[in-house]
Amino acid sequence: MNSEQAGKKSASTIRPAVFVIVLSVIALPLAWVASAGGQPLASLVLFIGLIATAAFAVETILQSLHARRRHHELLSAHEAAHSLLENRLMAMEASQEGIAIINRFSQLTYMNNALFNIYGIPPEAEDQFLGENWLRLFPDDQAKFMVDKALASIEREGFWTGPVELKLDGGAVQRLDLALSRLPDGGLICTTRDVTERHNNEKEKKQLEEQFYQSQKMEAVGRLAGGIAHDFNNILAAISGYAEFLEEDLPEDSPQRGFAKNILSAGREAKALIDQMLAFSRRKDSAMEPVDILLSLQETVSILNASVPKSIEIKTDYQVPQAVIKGNASQIMQVFMNLSVNARDAIDTNRGTIGISVSTKNAEDFPLPEAIANDLPDPGEQPPTWVEDRNAGTTRLVLGRVARDHDYVVLRISDTGCGMSRVVMEHIFEPFFTTKPVNKGTGLGMATVHGVVTGHQGAMVIESTLGKGTVFELFFPAANEDVDQSGLRKKRDKKPRKKKAKGEAHILLVEDQDSVRDMMQDMLKRMGYTVKTSVSGLDALDMLRQSPNEFDLVITDENMPKMSGTELVHQVHYDFPDIPFIMLTGYTKQQLEDMAHDHPAIKAILKKPVSKDTLAEQIETTLNASKSRQAEPKQPAH
Repeated sequence: MNSEQAGKKSASTIRPAVFVIVLSVIALPLAWVASAGGQPLASLVLFIGLIATAAFAVETILQSLHARRRHHELLSAHEAAHSLLENRLMAMEASQEGIAIINRFSQLTYMNNALFNIYGIPPEAEDQFLGENWLRLFPDDQAKFMVDKALASIEREGFWTGPVELKLDGGAVQRLDLALSRLPDGGLICTTRDVTERHNNEKEKKQLEEQFYQSQKMEAVGRLAGGIAHDFNNILAAISGYAEFLEEDLPEDSPQRGFAKNILSAGREAKALIDQMLAFSRRKDSAMEPVDILLSLQETVSILNASVPKSIEIKTDYQVPQAVIKGNASQIMQVFMNLSVNARDAIDTNRGTIGISVSTKNAEDFPLPEAIANDLPDPGEQPPTWVEDRNAGTTRLVLGRVARDHDYVVLRISDTGCGMSRVVMEHIFEPFFTTKPVNKGTGLGMATVHGVVTGHQGAMVIESTLGKGTVFELFFPAANEDVDQSGLRKKRDKKPRKKKAKGEAHILLVEDQDSVRDMMQDMLKRMGYTVKTSVSGLDALDMLRQSPNEFDLVITDENMPKMSGTELVHQVHYDFPDIPFIMLTGYTKQQLEDMAHDHPAIKAILKKPVSKDTLAEQIETTLNASKSRQAEPKQPAH
């Protein structure tokens, strides 16, 4: 019974009760008159009837009051239910998740505000969707997916949840999480959550983790490469040194002399490989100066034209008259050559095109906004790496960062070769990783490119499509300096060497590697010097303290256990400031040269393996300078 029906029943009950009460009020005086007139039986009957009537009236009144109270209770319950429905509707409207109610005929009967916002439907277009099939919310391909997957799951299990991607105007992708449940009346309720931002955050987190792991891996590989290079340099120094002895001692027409020359030639090739490893680990010295990379590029193109098959066309596009950066010309040329050779080898059909261009761009033109920073990167830090799939078969790799508001010289090398997969791209900079046959590559080419680009505070973008080719774009910070191009082509004339004064100098050689120490001792003796050797810095320090006037020069290795070469220099110079030093190192000379600039005892730094002529020239220069200082008259004390 609803409140209106209860009200009508209450009114119908109250009206007879009122009539009985009125009748009782009228009959009561009549009963009294009858009793006064001497008719007691009639009076009694009348009185009992009046009592019964009054009782009935009272009962009727009580029932009407109960019905009225029931009416008020039903009315209150109705108002509470109405308020609850209103609150639920308000909650649905205020929800950040899109909510749609679908009837059993697959028609939309309700859509909240969030659903309009998520699907980009303007409020005035509500009539175009309400009453229509709910699949209108999705593009055709997604609508088919919802029918095949979602509705099939609902028929089996009564619900379905899953991700949906919507392509928006402008190419952006909106990612949604949908949940569909069957209602008792056969309809559906659909909830939609926009998870685009969460998906992007997770993707960025994953990219950062990949960069971190890649950075750790490359740093570890770099240290390994540098350590191997240092140890190999010591071995190579002994091999090359003894090969030089053989070449000197054997007759000109001896077949064994030719063998010695072949050993020296192989040693130079091994040294070139070591230089590439050191470039990757960024331990190789590199004198930075203004360089016009167009000059190095033109030399590379000339070499390529002479070496690639005629069926491969080389197209050049130099968009600037000069492309000046602050860098190392030989390293830059090595990068050009490595990339060009890779492009040639990628065109396995021997028919295709290699494109080489140079232009200038701003940092804002860099294709990855996340890689744009406020300042130039530290060349000593491991650069970040981003790898992403652009579309089917196309992968893009970005190495390093560029500085905002900075101009860049951009070298672009492209080929129409076989392209690279994502798996190859993820390992491309690792030393000794190569997809070429054994006789075609060492796996150090891209490792060298990595080290040189990083050392020059540059960045690189590689985009490759399987079966179509690869594009390399190298970004080098532009230098605001002009370069005299004619001056760069001039070769320095070698100065005639003076004849060595044999037997006039005593040298202390400090080297912990037995094979290198023995070879260099023989080399110095062949030059005519008196030589004593020491196996460590501590041992050399004791020898110098015992006989400080015995030695005219100390030649020491830098990397030694317990006491390094630089520590030995500092200690000896403190006690004996007139003893000069020549440093030998298998690592970079750059840091040592910076130190030598401020330390008067270090006269030269030579990189292992050092040739006999180079060492002899430097010893002679150092000894002559030392003799000149000793011959200068001392200033009288004031």
